[in-house]
Amino acid sequence: GVLVGGAPTGVALITVDPSGDNSIVVSPGANGRLAPGDVRAAASLFHASRVVSTQLEIPLETVAEVVRSLAPGSRFVLNPSPPQPLPQEVLA
Repeated sequence: GVLVGGAPTGVALITVDPSGDNSIVVSPGANGRLAPGDVRAAASLFHASRVVSTQLEIPLETVAEVVRSLAPGSRFVLNPSPPQPLPQEVLA
């Protein structure tokens, strides 16, 4: 994996009301500090992986760097949460 120091682990608190609707509050912690350079530093891990999964609780530019670091034929699984517009390179 990729480690980012100097910040606590990210946390998401989820509440569900009686009708089943949920509300999520996120404190990104280290997740919010994960930068494209961190991905580039671990490029050999990403390139050697057959499947890589991430979510949008890390910066979008970092998600895009993960996609660029993948080997041809590998599978990228994205949990698009929290929702936001995605660049074509992440969707392709």
